Amino acid sequence: MLIVAPPARYPTSERRNDFFDRVTERVATLPGVTAVGLCDYHPPAEVRVTTSLFVDGASREVAELPFVNGVHAGANYFGALRVPVVAGRAFTSADRIGAPPVAVVNRVLATKLLSGGPTGTEALGKRVSLNGTTWRTVVGVVGDVHYEGLATPVMPAIYVPVAQDPEPGQNLVVRVANDPMAVVPAIRRALREVDAEVAPSYVRSLDAAIASSITGERFNAGLLGAFAAIAVVLAAVGIYGVVAYGVSQRRREMGVRVALGARGADVVRMVVSRSLRPVLAGVAIGLGAALAAARVLQRLMYGTSVHELDIYVLVALGLVGVAAFAAWLPGRRAAGADPMEVLRGE
Repeated sequence: MLIVAPPARYPTSERRNDFFDRVTERVATLPGVTAVGLCDYHPPAEVRVTTSLFVDGASREVAELPFVNGVHAGANYFGALRVPVVAGRAFTSADRIGAPPVAVVNRVLATKLLSGGPTGTEALGKRVSLNGTTWRTVVGVVGDVHYEGLATPVMPAIYVPVAQDPEPGQNLVVRVANDPMAVVPAIRRALREVDAEVAPSYVRSLDAAIASSITGERFNAGLLGAFAAIAVVLAAVGIYGVVAYGVSQRRREMGVRVALGARGADVVRMVVSRSLRPVLAGVAIGLGAALAAARVLQRLMYGTSVHELDIYVLVALGLVGVAAFAAWLPGRRAAGADPMEVLRGE
């Protein structure tokens, strides 16, 4: 939820810090609340993108890094969102105005752009700046977050303490033990106790925000799933028709075999096995094509995996089962009929 401290009553950074401190302390005491944090942007959202991130002492090629997300975050922000700290530390209440400027970076920024090693540990202690004038020491590395949406690759991100550069508007991130929307009335009352003229806006749960961010992807996935289901049905109908027709064309051959003493069960088994050979070859080719298509979809749609073996096996067995039934049914009828009637009918 978004909370705006009226600039007329909170004109200075110190006044804003005091206001947001009282808000977070009051909300943290509410029943069911387990963590409270502040940030100017929360995922999934369009995050402000800085034009460059300056790295002190780096070579000219990496001294100015473009397209880096900049997020102002409070002391308990990472805990409220359960973003793991993989190296160093998160922000504390001591990271305020007057304290040494610090920053926390995500794993992508630490490992790929700050040469922090596999875990990003070596990025600790490096000095970075968003504007080339205020230099901040990297004190922590946290896990990657999809700020621009689940389908968008993780961008390099740098976090600075909100208490060192407080803006009038901040998002209150609250983690609760049960239903997150059930605690909203209590949060509104707590805000009125701090300042009766302040009311939150854009109140929604993280699950709702994520669902809203992937509406387009869900529609595309549903549409693609419907087309895939239709394709499977058409494939099954086609296989059944072709196999059944092919077996019916061999009724004379089956009649001759039975007339010469072949057992009906052996004839049916032979017909089914021969009918399944091209079907199995087609299924094998189809599985290869499906794996190749899944790799393309994996890049286009978040959450699509090429390792859903149960789906591949289920569809393959279903099509093979349809083909086997299509061969077995007319084959059993032909093998069980009077051979003379079959030969005269042909």
